[in-house]
Amino acid sequence: MAYAWPWPKGSVTSQEFGTRPGGVNPAGGHTGIDVPLPVGTALRAPADGTVVWADWCRTPYGTDNPWLLTEGGGIVLGIDFGPGLPLVFMAHLSRTDLNKGDRVKQGDIVAWSGNTGKWTTGPHVHLEVLLDGYWLRSSTYGRSNPRVLDWFYWEDRVVLSPAGNTAADMLREVTTEGANVRVAPWSNAPKAAGYEDGLALGAKLAVVGYVKGEPVTPGNDAWYKTKSGYFVWANAAGDNIAGLPYLGEEAPPAPPAALAQTK
Repeated sequence: MAYAWPWPKGSVTSQEFGTRPGGVNPAGGHTGIDVPLPVGTALRAPADGTVVWADWCRTPYGTDNPWLLTEGGGIVLGIDFGPGLPLVFMAHLSRTDLNKGDRVKQGDIVAWSGNTGKWTTGPHVHLEVLLDGYWLRSSTYGRSNPRVLDWFYWEDRVVLSPAGNTAADMLREVTTEGANVRVAPWSNAPKAAGYEDGLALGAKLAVVGYVKGEPVTPGNDAWYKTKSGYFVWANAAGDNIAGLPYLGEEAPPAPPAALAQTK
């Protein structure tokens, strides 16, 4: 399962998991990943789940806080992704409008970054992951490195249609960094607006089928048609048309009209 990083693409990590043991960190080091962000930056739900905490943290721990959340984290949002799946906590928030028991969908804006709590030296988000079967007596209090999960940036899913979910067999993953998104399945067709720099490696495409267009390499003329109505050469995103409907052949785009001669 792929999880969406909660922060915007391009955010830079300031402290990794397991670093700087001792002090406010346990013997195993830092219990999550820190990303500096301006106060009020929107944060997204990494996956579908249920809110298990949406409040200021406090000690001593109560029965409603079995994860050892402390006042060091300030306002914290916790989301449980379901049986056998992880728990995720985001700390030092300025705000969340959610309540315990609320359901969230992947990509929903669920909180805003801040600088709350005792253990912060500047505005940032602290992200923690507790995997299924976590052990609170571990050297990181049951926390695991968030990077063990399969993450993507929400901005890399912009070609997904906003209308509903897409079956897994209609998703394709970009395998070529900077893969072009075009308005027709030909390399001389204009790039789609908003995708001038191409797609990131690992971006997810929701496709409705494939067409025949330009054979960018000999014998390979298959292009995915996305739910947004754009085209990505199949070889740049897994080169797998199995199970996709064939939508026909697309003629090359007409050349631009010649400029009028002036005297």
